[in-house]
Amino acid sequence: MLDQSTSVVRNISKGLTRVNTIQSVRLGDGARIIANRIVVDKETPIRWEITVTDPHYCPISVEQLPLEPLGERTRKHYLTRELFECAEAVGFIDWKQLPIGVRKSFMRVNGEVKKVHLSEYEAPDPTDYPLE
Repeated sequence: MLDQSTSVVRNISKGLTRVNTIQSVRLGDGARIIANRIVVDKETPIRWEITVTDPHYCPISVEQLPLEPLGERTRKHYLTRELFECAEAVGFIDWKQLPIGVRKSFMRVNGEVKKVHLSEYEAPDPTDYPLE
């Protein structure tokens, strides 16, 4: 199963399928695709619901992207492989986990203590859901 899932998702790592929200930023224009994981039960493959935004997180209409059929009113739920293929076709390649918040902290830099903001991430879901 691991070999198959690795070949299916290519650059969406197995670890990223264990978190609820992932994103990819398109290099050309800074647009973002944000994918929210949908889990039904342990036997049902993971699905993803997407939102595409400009660099300032303003939504981009579906009509501007060849991801979903024009005029479709309900959002499509993509299998992991479908998400990767559709996103890659319009330039979204490098996937990362989306932070869930920011935490203030302190860090020593060149002998001085500085205030920093650290991104917080959710813990991965340990359940092995099927990807296909």
